[in-house]
Amino acid sequence: ELGRKALQKKLEIFLKTFAAVKGPQQLFKHRTLLQMFVSFLSNPDSKLANLALSCVLRYKLPYLTPYAEHVQPMLQKEGLREALTKFDLSEESELVDISHRL
Repeated sequence: ELGRKALQKKLEIFLKTFAAVKGPQQLFKHRTLLQMFVSFLSNPDSKLANLALSCVLRYKLPYLTPYAEHVQPMLQKEGLREALTKFDLSEESELVDISHRL
């Protein structure tokens, strides 16, 4: 039986491996993997969440890639508040592409 730390270490290795994959769309069940990586973004451990973001960014999603530098600090406990204040979502800022707005 594996303990919590051992499982977490295995998950880190798993995420590091997939973060290094170029063109994950070519992998078998790549959509399932993407869903799994997205679910790990909400993990309270910022290291795992950042690794999951690295995996998601490998998919080069057009609605996420331009904002990667703003999203990464949001995964840090200390950086969330500052990142949210710096990421100006107002229409005047033109930071968010018009096609990405609802």
